[in-house]
Parts: sequence; structure tokens; C-alpha cells
Amino acid sequence: MNKQLKATRLQVVSFISSMPIIDFILNYILYDDAIFERVSIWLLSFPLVFIIGVSSWRTQVTIQNLIQFKYPTLKQTRTRVALMASLIIPIMSLSVLFIFFIYDYFHVLGYHIQPGDIEYGLLTGFSVNLIFPTLYEVDYVVERLKESVLERETLKQQALQHEFDALKNQVNPHFLFNCFNTLSSLISEDKQKAEVFLNELSKVYRYLLRNNEDGLSTVENEIKFIRSYYGLLKTRHGDALQMTIEIDKRYS
Repeated sequence: MNKQLKATRLQVVSFISSMPIIDFILNYILYDDAIFERVSIWLLSFPLVFIIGVSSWRTQVTIQNLIQFKYPTLKQTRTRVALMASLIIPIMSLSVLFIFFIYDYFHVLGYHIQPGDIEYGLLTGFSVNLIFPTLYEVDYVVERLKESVLERETLKQQALQHEFDALKNQVNPHFLFNCFNTLSSLISEDKQKAEVFLNELSKVYRYLLRNNEDGLSTVENEIKFIRSYYGLLKTRHGDALQMTIEIDKRYS
């Protein structure tokens, strides 16, 4: 669960890139044009607002990620959005109010609340929380969509593999029975031909066993299998069966 609550790369990057701007805006609301004249504001107020911003961001990210952890599916998107709106906006508002009231209470660098300060501060916080949590949620939904598509493709491939395995299990006994009949006839008629036939049969079943375990095969192995399989059929059906192999130059 700790992994799910950890801030994502997008959340970290967006915070690092936006917090200096937010810091500047809030300090401008606090001290107006004095921020261009007083170095003490940059040395004290900017770091202080930044620290409060980090705490607020960390809390909001944890809440948002916890909501996503508790309600992870795409069908629960509305629930996530509703919960985030009801929890994150109040936290943002408290963070902004905390800055202004603390600054006013302790007269940080001579600050006193002025008409409109809190309104501008809340507007700044609301704008930030409208943009970034929405961005995080969109990113989350996109990732879930990718996972959903990948999961469907995986299930589809598994279904095809199961069908193939079932068909192979049905065909193999019948094929093996016919091969044994052919081999039995060859042993009495042409032992050398029977030996070649048995060798090709072993190659075919060696391929089937390996392919069943690995699931994938090279083009070279596929061609070898086809030739061995054709050799078995050719022995049984003679000139009635002909085969031509054409390989795309890209794979030859």
C-alpha cells in the first residue's frame, strides 16, 4: 500500500515546476511590490511559504493516491472525483488560510491582513488545485485504460492458446496412431525408410514438446518442423502430396 501512496513522477515534476510560481504569487499577495525591494522577504517568507506548500501538497497527493487505491476502477471515476473535490479543496483552503493568519498573528516581516488578501490567496489555491489534481486524475485514467487494453489482449491471447492446445491434444493422438501404422508397414517393407520415418517423427514430436513449453519459436525451427512433418505425410501419401516453401526475404 505504501507504494500506491507514493507520489508519481508526474506529481513530483508538476510540483517542483509550479511551486516557485505559486510561492511568488502568494508572497506578492502578502507583500505587494515590497518583494522587489526587501531581500528579507526572499530569505524568510519564500522558504516559509515553500515549506507550507510542500506539506499541503504532500497531504493532498497522499489523499488523492489513497482514494485511487480504494477506488481503482474506471467505473469508480466519479466516486474518486467527488471524494477528491470534497477533501482536497478544504485542505487547500486551510493551507492558504493558515499562511495568512500565521503571518498576520506573528506579524511576519510586518505583515497585516489587507482587504482582498484572503480572497486572492484562496483563488490562487483553488486554481492550482483545479489544474493539478485534474491532471493527476487524467493521467491515472489513461494508465488504467492502457492496462485494461493490455489485459484484454492478454486474455484474448490466452483464449487462443487454450483453443490451440485443445485442438492439438485432439489431433496428436490421431496423428500418432496413423504414424505408427505407417511405421509398422515400413518396418516390414523397407527398414531404411522406416528409420528415416522414425527420425522425422521424433523431430516432429520434439518440436511439439518444446513449442508447448516455450510458446514461441524461430522461423528456422518452424521451417524444420514443416519439412519433418511433410516428410511424414510424404511417406504416407507419396507423390499425391507436394509442398513448396516460400519465405519472405525479410526473414530468410
